[in-house]
Amino acid sequence: MRTRKTAAFLVMLMAAVPAARAGTPKDVEVRLIPSRVDAVIDHTGPYHELSGVFLQLLDWISERGWWPVDRGVGVYFDDPSQVPAKRLRSQARIPVNVYGKYLPAPPPGPENGRLDRTAPVVVASALHVGPYDRVFPTYGMLFQALPALHLRYVGPMQEVYLNDPAVTPPEKLETEVQLVVEPEGRADVGLYSDWGGYGPGIEAASACFTAAGFSIRPVMAAEINDGSFAKKVRLLYMPGGWAEHYVRDIDEHGARAIERFVERGGGYIGICAGAYYAAKQIVWANQTWPYDIDLFPGVPEGPIRAIAPWPRYATTPITLVGDHPIVRGEGRRRTALYYGGPVLRPREGAAVTILATYDVTGDPAMVAFERGKGRVFLSSVHLEYDLTSKRDHTEWPENEKGIDDPEPDWDLLQRAVAWILGRKVR
Repeated sequence: MRTRKTAAFLVMLMAAVPAARAGTPKDVEVRLIPSRVDAVIDHTGPYHELSGVFLQLLDWISERGWWPVDRGVGVYFDDPSQVPAKRLRSQARIPVNVYGKYLPAPPPGPENGRLDRTAPVVVASALHVGPYDRVFPTYGMLFQALPALHLRYVGPMQEVYLNDPAVTPPEKLETEVQLVVEPEGRADVGLYSDWGGYGPGIEAASACFTAAGFSIRPVMAAEINDGSFAKKVRLLYMPGGWAEHYVRDIDEHGARAIERFVERGGGYIGICAGAYYAAKQIVWANQTWPYDIDLFPGVPEGPIRAIAPWPRYATTPITLVGDHPIVRGEGRRRTALYYGGPVLRPREGAAVTILATYDVTGDPAMVAFERGKGRVFLSSVHLEYDLTSKRDHTEWPENEKGIDDPEPDWDLLQRAVAWILGRKVR
């Protein structure tokens, strides 16, 4: 809940933006920032002191044998117009190469550093170019844009520093300004963001969805297990990653909740691991495994060695087939990223539409079908990455030698959401 002081600060920020520069949705990007492990130092004092705190944090990380895996993030909790400078609360955060469910607990040391696993959040962001102390109008522009995007600010404010101020002139400094937000009302797409989901793929998918005008929010295993997710989203997106984590963390109650959600009119999209997870039984590396959800009438089987022996990955040609709304009017031939996905061969007589096949094997790569009042789309190939640009916020896997995709596949994923929700892609 916002305090009166915070509300006053927001008014001040909005007033700092000239009317001619009022924020519009095209100026703002919305996406989901997945959970990660940050090294953190809390700071109380003037915000301009945070640059020195970052240097302390880098030393703290290095002394413990870790290293940064992404850019530094400044987090600001207080209103400088209402709180004395010496009492302003902020944090210096740097994502580090620490993985696993249970984090080490190193002694904090004199800098009071610590590790913290962040919760997945949705952010509205805009790029600020120029000195750090002139960033306030960008915050104001973001706040002005939120109503048109049907988003509300839940805080905090964050800044991601995209270049090194030690070697970059102040007028060329680039800062991604972020507001942590949530959709007003029920979100179009709930992205599963718990253990097993691959973070870069989740972020890429979220950017794909919001680029087409769909609202998003993260969904965790606990929300599926207690069934509360069904009132928060219209469609559940299960990403690529590791399906065994999904089976472990989503219990039988959660599996039944997903089935009911779809049968009563909700949607389900499964990519790679999410496609495996949609079946009662799968075959992985010639071994059969029982799963909990019974959505897909078939047995997903992989990996497909003829395309890429596990754990290798590759782009591979696929052919779109039929006249389903997801593929209607699209070019028949595509190149898509394959990374261990299954053959999606439905049982004989099942009411499943095959949307694409692998050129190498002729097996189904994408399918769609209805279940009760709801709809399901499954893809063995990864459609969420755009290997032709940086709009997916990851350089994986295009930085790998030999990985190339001549066209983006976002349109297919956006059409899948539109089909499930009964809408047109913006």
